[in-house]
Amino acid sequence: MRTRRWVLALLAPALLLVPLPTQAAEPAAPVATPDKVVTLITGDQVVLRGGDRDRVSIVQAAGREQVGFESRRTAEEWTVMPSDVRAAVQSGQLDRRLFDLDLLVRDGYDDAARGDIPVLVTGSTVAAREATTVRALKSGTALSVPKAKAAGFLQQFGVQGIGRQTATGTKIWLDRTLHTSLDHSVPQIGAPAAWQAGYTGKGVTVAVLDSGIDSTHPDLAGQVVAAKNFTADPAADTGGHGTHVASTIAGKGTNGHRGVAPDAKLLDGKVCDDFGYCSESTVLAGVEWAVAQQAKVVNLSLGGPAGDETDPLEQALDRFTREAGTLFVVAAGNNGREVESPGTAASALTVGAIDADEKLADFSAPGPGRGGAIKPDLTAPGVGIVAARAGGSHPEEPVGDRYAKMSGTSMATPHAAGAAALLAQQHAGWKAPELKAALTSTAKANPELTPYQQGSGRVDVARAVGQSVVAATTSVSFGTARWPHADDQPVTRQVTYRNFGSTPVTLDLRAELKAGSSPAPAGALRLSAERLTVAAGGEASVQIVSDTTHAGPDGLYTGRLLATAGAQQVVVPLVVDKEVESYDVAVTTLGADGKPVPAGQAFVSFARLDSWEPFDGRDVTRLPKGKYVLDATVFGPAGQHYRIVQPEFDVRRDAAVVLDVRTAKPVKVSVPRADARGFVSFFGYQRRTATGGEMSTWNLQPLGDQLFLGRLGRPVPNEQFKAFLVSYLGRLAPDGSLAGSPFVYGLVDTRRGQFFDGFRRTIHSDRQLAHVVAQYRGPAGTEDSWRLVGRQPGVDTMPIGAPVTLPHTVHQYLEPRTNWQQAFADETREPRQYKPGTTTTETWTHPTPS
Repeated sequence: MRTRRWVLALLAPALLLVPLPTQAAEPAAPVATPDKVVTLITGDQVVLRGGDRDRVSIVQAAGREQVGFESRRTAEEWTVMPSDVRAAVQSGQLDRRLFDLDLLVRDGYDDAARGDIPVLVTGSTVAAREATTVRALKSGTALSVPKAKAAGFLQQFGVQGIGRQTATGTKIWLDRTLHTSLDHSVPQIGAPAAWQAGYTGKGVTVAVLDSGIDSTHPDLAGQVVAAKNFTADPAADTGGHGTHVASTIAGKGTNGHRGVAPDAKLLDGKVCDDFGYCSESTVLAGVEWAVAQQAKVVNLSLGGPAGDETDPLEQALDRFTREAGTLFVVAAGNNGREVESPGTAASALTVGAIDADEKLADFSAPGPGRGGAIKPDLTAPGVGIVAARAGGSHPEEPVGDRYAKMSGTSMATPHAAGAAALLAQQHAGWKAPELKAALTSTAKANPELTPYQQGSGRVDVARAVGQSVVAATTSVSFGTARWPHADDQPVTRQVTYRNFGSTPVTLDLRAELKAGSSPAPAGALRLSAERLTVAAGGEASVQIVSDTTHAGPDGLYTGRLLATAGAQQVVVPLVVDKEVESYDVAVTTLGADGKPVPAGQAFVSFARLDSWEPFDGRDVTRLPKGKYVLDATVFGPAGQHYRIVQPEFDVRRDAAVVLDVRTAKPVKVSVPRADARGFVSFFGYQRRTATGGEMSTWNLQPLGDQLFLGRLGRPVPNEQFKAFLVSYLGRLAPDGSLAGSPFVYGLVDTRRGQFFDGFRRTIHSDRQLAHVVAQYRGPAGTEDSWRLVGRQPGVDTMPIGAPVTLPHTVHQYLEPRTNWQQAFADETREPRQYKPGTTTTETWTHPTPS
């Protein structure tokens, strides 16, 4: 069964959220795990209690007490975003990753790890009073923003919604952290044959931007011609990653482990620290240095998650490829799911990993790249690679004192970089486009793998140095042919061949195309010619036509165009997306005034029931035929929170959907106590499918008088959909918290088969509920906090809490038939149910310090 949990939460000023474990826990150890605090670029803080991502609270920066927060969580991403910067993020002025909690915690941007927020500003000259310039780069300005001054930085810089407006085109990016991407292999790619032909990389300089190079290693002695340390760590390669990469490129092989281009020279740009972390601005600085040093090839065995936009590092690689002709050889990444940045740069030679048996490594990141581009471009050996071990390093798999065995696309990448160095020696005038084309054209394709797994295939440098014809067109994507296909127009692409030899070459052309393992029908691809003669020193082109009117199944088709002439073979990977049955769904969201809701205030999504794949529902959405959950959250100008849900939206034709928040009705909950006010409401649903898939989602809204819920469509079977609303009320303190409240109400309401259509509930007597007298005892004046959460099957939310000064008593009025879990100080008790109309006393004693 596949389960995905989505969380969409609006967190309020002064809202104290102090979550408990989802199951009963033993009393905490005397020394608790410290909280992890992340200060956002707005100056607000996200607190992970005990370092647990499921135990969250928010602390607003001074002067921002009335700003709300939105939290969204999927299996891939968790963002916590203040409401006043949503528009800036949506417009592209602020990098979304500045609010990606998973990334910020994982990569060491929390407050315990550093006291500043590193950013990159592109698009304008920067003079920020609240920040320190770290580096002025051609690609932008790297700044260090002290966390105590973060809110002032945005105000002074003029982020949309905060302060004055900035110049058009200016963007503030997180200076993100990239990671290094971790003997038979050199012969596997044909390097010995290239050596025999006289090509060893002599006269070619390759830059290694990594963790440094141990130039005292016998295999690397005399190989490094220039070095620069861009990090705050010592220049030595204590991690060993960069040395391993460097010797794979240009190791002299004093003990048998020879690099691909043993006579090439190296530039050592240390851009990654001793733990393998590399800030984007540091890598950018290294790239600019390598280009200035006239490196022919730059090896980047590093990467990080790619966003929806082309980031500054990708932009730099594309620009320097175009302006300087430098070839950037980049690791595809080791996540096994999607190509990482900067391997997503269009101009980069992006490298995946195979093993000694030519099988794709399970960690090798596949494509597609952005916009359906074919990535990686090729593969190279990256499993169990033995190469030089840096002195003082401690590899997981040492091979004697001088060598280490490592695996990763990091190890595959230098094989391709070394191969490029051999070609650069052979063709001194070639630049990045020619080098990339020669390597991809001559790669050895694995018929079991698709272009999105292997690009053109495994690098074959013996073939690359031995043949004269290459394809200047490194790959072909025909894009997406929209369904239905009876009226599809043929799409033509041109593939150009170049002959660098002294005699004409006649190529025999053949195109292959498959849907999975099944060949495409005849006529799916047509060539303008089956034979093509390329003159000596000249070019010739063939037209390749994709016709998706064929009777083959809808879906993705992949293949290759093969050109052969004797021993010469040129391969160009192909991709055709014959769209599955799909329809346009136009979405209009109307506010309380009946007018379209401004951008940044409406979030509409369609989640496909058979995969939970999310689709953005703004404007017109193209959706494959099928059934979806339609979910809309809209924020009103005065703090209103609207949620409209359709449990099953059946896409079988073009459709227009109008989401009118005026159809959502208010949530009203009242209790006997006149001084009770709504503290917070949790609301969401659990959606199950007949095949066992499940998705859970919840929101929260403070001060529930601004909450409006609505539903669309017909009900689904009760067992497939359960909506819930959990309401907490109490006597609110001036700051909106429950601090000092003598009572708290916890109510749980559910609906089966469909979402709420507004909600009204009146508790006429406290005896309708269970009465729990929570007594908190301990040394007078001691301060601590209590926590409380109610759960039912399909109802799983964040606990609430409040600080108290001992001694203190809280009268709790709780929903029967609900598992209530309580905690105080460091003690968490097992969940239990309470019967209606009964009174139970729970006594807590604060631990006495030893």
